[in-house]
Amino acid sequence: MKPSILIISGVLIILLSSCDHIPSSSKQIVTAPPAAINDDQLFRTTFSVLQKSVKENNKELIKTLIHFPLPTTNDGELDGEIHYNEFNDYYSDIFHKEVRRLLPMADEDNIQEIDSNTTDAYYKILKQTIDSASKLYEVYIQYPEKRNNSESYFAFVFGRIYGEYKVVGYYAKWPVKTNF
Repeated sequence: MKPSILIISGVLIILLSSCDHIPSSSKQIVTAPPAAINDDQLFRTTFSVLQKSVKENNKELIKTLIHFPLPTTNDGELDGEIHYNEFNDYYSDIFHKEVRRLLPMADEDNIQEIDSNTTDAYYKILKQTIDSASKLYEVYIQYPEKRNNSESYFAFVFGRIYGEYKVVGYYAKWPVKTNF
């Protein structure tokens, strides 16, 4: 029995040592290191999930994509904040018919990266709530109102919170909630 153990051990040693001769390109598993995954990719992944969730009217998944409290005005103050436990009460005010129709179709024309040196008070306040090196992205959609000849709009602002992009701000032509 000892000779068979020696033979098996020898074969294993030969097999293991021959692995060093495999070209390195076939040994590597190609994955992007965490540092290579940039803000733009993280934002676009989150935005894509939000678009699909809005299209499917998946309230629970949408809720996970929002950082609470969610400011719902862009007046330079964190006004109209909606807290996690209030989300269901204000869901239809934020994700109204036009948002559910237009957001899933949003494209590059609707997306902008907010300048990190912006002087706009609204974005400066939102920057205080996100990871220090994070970028802010805004999805802004303008559309005609059916009742009259005026335009309406809504916007979602995204920022990275603890490494994940989330909706950190929302505003529209008409306020969702006011703290008067």
